[in-house]
Amino acid sequence: MSSDWRDQQTELLQRFDEDGYVMLRGFLSGEQIRELREHLDRFIAETVPTMPANHVLYEDKLKPETLKQMQNLHTYDPYFG
Repeated sequence: MSSDWRDQQTELLQRFDEDGYVMLRGFLSGEQIRELREHLDRFIAETVPTMPANHVLYEDKLKPETLKQMQNLHTYDPYFG
């Protein structure tokens, strides 16, 4: 696959349909990734505990470290909007 993902949209869509995800190397810069991680860490620490159970999924509800999925982040924090 070409290193420029924009040239491979059809192939990427097919991979997404088959695998449920795609990896876009270089889509975000290192700085953007650091910023995103900082916001996610803050969100998980401060907001996730206040979210309704149907918006937060854990492997084991009694163990917060087993967080698997969060839904509707944009409704809780404008950064994710």
